[in-house]
Amino acid sequence: MNDPHVKSLRYKLITGDSNSYNNCEPIKYDCEDYKLELDNDELVYVMKKHFSTVKQAKEVVDKLIRSWVISAAITSEPGKLDFEFVDADVIDRNPPKVKDGSVVINAEVSIITAMMLTPRLSIIESKYPAIPLDFQVNPEVETMWFRFNFVFRG
Repeated sequence: MNDPHVKSLRYKLITGDSNSYNNCEPIKYDCEDYKLELDNDELVYVMKKHFSTVKQAKEVVDKLIRSWVISAAITSEPGKLDFEFVDADVIDRNPPKVKDGSVVINAEVSIITAMMLTPRLSIIESKYPAIPLDFQVNPEVETMWFRFNFVFRG
């Protein structure tokens, strides 16, 4: 790609063994760098600024994700909310000129995992945890979170 641009990042909502979400109102948030929407257990960040790599874009959005996960765990229960990166929509803002008879191929790497599902009893909630706009993760919070998880999960 001559001029790659990350248009959006997509994440899947992951819940703990004892809870899930159903028929929730979508959560929308808009800031200087991106706008996001969490709907039907899918979190999509649409980038407003230019990021040429997925890694650069994820560094910006992962701060809010981490704060959201820890805030939900502290205010309710650990494992209630997490997000797993699914994919990114990356475009070329300056695609190469294609000559007649030529083919341009862009390669992308995907990770596929297999899992086994087992039956479980869970609480179905009708509202996603709120975005923690007044809570941000810093190194001290990460340390306390690590210690809390160590004690909580053993």
